[in-house]
Amino acid sequence: LGASILAYAAAAWLASKEKLNISNPAFKKFQYLYLFVYSLVIMSDWLQGPYLYELYSYYHYDESRIATLYVAGFVSSAVFGTFTGSLADRFGRKRLALVFCVLYILTCYTKRYSSYSLLMAGRVLGGISTSLLFSVFESWYIHEHTHNFDFPSEWMAD
Repeated sequence: LGASILAYAAAAWLASKEKLNISNPAFKKFQYLYLFVYSLVIMSDWLQGPYLYELYSYYHYDESRIATLYVAGFVSSAVFGTFTGSLADRFGRKRLALVFCVLYILTCYTKRYSSYSLLMAGRVLGGISTSLLFSVFESWYIHEHTHNFDFPSEWMAD
């Protein structure tokens, strides 16, 4: 949480140093809300990452089975990532951002159990949610910025 707050503060400070002096309160509110939410979802991904190997070792899985779990997550992310953009166009970016939240909750929940098949299902869900995390949130921001709020595109950071 502390790192998320620091990232949020740094992003806000950098945004204030931009060449454009944007004083539109609706834009500022929209931007800060997005940065806050995005910081939370990114931190949720970062928070669990370092502990997975230790958790799988605690469940007494050997290195080859742990490696298989990791590969399953990466492969599911790569496969699902090819469809993420078209799904976002079809079902909506906000809806897929909410799907990310549900999938990520399920991913984290599966880690409570030592069953290899449940852990494998969790890794597959984790790969899918990672694809969503690194695609739909940014496209949702851009869509909201340009279409729903009708802010000038020059206001988006490079």
